[in-house]
Parts: sequence; structure tokens; C-alpha cells
Amino acid sequence: MTKIYLIRHAEAEGNLYRIAHGWHNGLITNDRGYRQIDALRRRFQDVDIDAVYASDLYRTQTTAQAIWLPKSLPLHLEPAFREVHMGVWEDHPWHELNKAYPEEMYHFNRRVDLWRVEGGETAQQVLDRYIPALHRVGAAHDGGTVAVFSHGAALRIVLGTLQGVPLSGIGDTPHGDNTAVSLLTWDNGVLRVEYRDDNSHLTAEGLSTFARQSWWRSADMVDPGEDYVPLPEELRDQFHVPAGGEAVGILTDTGFVPEPAAAALTGVGLLVLESNHDVEWLLSGPYPYSLKQRILSRQGHLSNEDAASFARRMAESGTRRFVLAHLSRENNTPARALHVMETALSDLDVSVEVAPRSELSVCYAPEVIACRR
Repeated sequence: MTKIYLIRHAEAEGNLYRIAHGWHNGLITNDRGYRQIDALRRRFQDVDIDAVYASDLYRTQTTAQAIWLPKSLPLHLEPAFREVHMGVWEDHPWHELNKAYPEEMYHFNRRVDLWRVEGGETAQQVLDRYIPALHRVGAAHDGGTVAVFSHGAALRIVLGTLQGVPLSGIGDTPHGDNTAVSLLTWDNGVLRVEYRDDNSHLTAEGLSTFARQSWWRSADMVDPGEDYVPLPEELRDQFHVPAGGEAVGILTDTGFVPEPAAAALTGVGLLVLESNHDVEWLLSGPYPYSLKQRILSRQGHLSNEDAASFARRMAESGTRRFVLAHLSRENNTPARALHVMETALSDLDVSVEVAPRSELSVCYAPEVIACRR
């Protein structure tokens, strides 16, 4: 008999920013992800492991260090343990997909047997590559214990199927947290689920990704606040916005500007806008390569040039005051960000200033007042 631990990867970009990352090679870049890996290491420090497998994507390879590195084992890469291929959905925010593909989003979450997306694979195709790979691993290490690092949606399909749930019923089975652990046994060609989706090593230390998100509890699998909509008139009093005043918009911590956000911000009187970095300074600076790639990605931060391009679009739609915010200390200066922005807007009647980095700013106001605190 072989014991096979199935382990989901730690919190990665797609989890943190709620982006569809199937075969997209997202990274683990935030502190919580690496703390989850360390908690996983402690969980398995007294468990004998004979072999470690992972999909060939970065986020599983990085998470697998929790076991193969302290135990001095080789890491075997197996593409069959990849996530579901999302096709044209790859690298798009889940809230955008929920709007663009409502029926297929329902199928993906509730009726995966019916889910079809251009360029993607079906749930049955996932099983057809995944289950034989588990049998190969079980047979190759008969009598031993193996750790396999894989991905959330694929694991949900595989674990439910091994528990006897038809694909039409996978939508009623639980989701597994980042670094959640499931245990299979393989005995004479039979796979059995002993337990699934255990994240006790995270909850004791307050490291659960799911504890900070609610999408996995909701009917449409989308977190409240993932969408961009104008403030309804009936809520203006609640947010202390006087009737008839100009709108204030804030856009920071985004590697690109989603169209729903652009539409919601069009026409605001004052826009507080991220102008995080100079691209050349970032590339030649001291940050590690993985962090540079994350900052430059769609899940990163707006560069001076990107901010200036979007500000130009907003200015042409009526915005007259811009406040630049979230400037990097290592890869930007107020003077550099201001120069790029003012150059882009030089022929328009607008004002531009830079918010202070580490102190309370003045109050910025078109007709209403928005204080940066």
C-alpha cells in the first residue's frame, strides 16, 4: 500500500488577486504564501516521505520546497498534476469572467460536467490525465509515502471523483484552502480518499487564505467588492458625499486598469491614481527577479507611463485634478512621476500633484473633500 498526500500550492498571485490562473505560471510573491509553506514544513517535519512530485508550474514547485528541501529528496515534475486549463479565461479576473460568461461560470462552479470554454479542457480530460498519473505514482512507490503538489480546481474534481461523486455533483463538494492536505491510499490499483482538504496547520496560526475571502461561500463564487460600480444616489449620505457634488475616484495597487474600473471612474472630478515605478529603474534596481516580474504583471502596480496614459484618457473625459499616490521608494521619485504625468497632460487644463509618502496629506477637493489617511 502507498500513502499519497495531495497538497494544494500556497497562496499565489491568482489567489491573492482573484485571477483565473490555470496553466498560467503565476508566482508566490506575498508574505502569507511563504508563511503557509513554512507551516506546511513544520506539519511534515516528523512524517517520513519517500518521494515528492509536483506539477511543472512555479507555484507548486515553490510550495514543494516545504518537503523535498528539508528531507533532501529530488523533486519529480509531472505535468499531469497541473491545474485545469482555463483556455481563453487564463489570466482574467474572476469578476470579469462572471460578467462576460455567466452561464459558463455557473457551470465551472456548480456543474463542471457541462463546463466548456474555448481553448480549455473539460473536467473529464482533467481526470483522464490525472488519475493514471496517481496510479503510476502509487505503483512506483508501493509500500512508501509520497507527497504530490497540485492545484485547487483539479484537486476538487479528482478528490470528488475518487469519493464516488459524479462530475455533475462536484459543485456540491468542498474547496481546499491553499496548502490544504488530503490523504489517499493506493492498494493493488485501488485509490481511496482517507481525508481531504485539511488546513489545520494554517488555522492555528491565522494563515488561512479562505479566512480572508468569502467567494467560496457565495452562490456565484465571487467576493463582494470584486466589481466596480458607481455609487448609488441612495448611498451618498452613508459615505458623506453631498448631493450634487463631484465624484472622487481612487485607483491603486493594480497592474492594469480593468474596463469596469475605467468606466466607473470616467468623469470623476478628482482622481487619486497610483504611479508606482519607473520601469527602467525597476529593471535595473535591487529587487529579486520574481518580484520585478510580479510588479510588472497584471497583478502588480501601475508604472509612471501607464498611469499617465490612463490619466490622459480620464482628463479627456472630464477629470480636472490628479493626485499621484503609492510611489515606490526604490524605483521612483516624486519629481520623476510628476514629470511623466505633466508631460502627458501638458496640453490639457488639469492640475497634478503628488501625495506625501509617509505623512498626512492636505485635504484634496474638487467640490467634495477626500482626505488621504
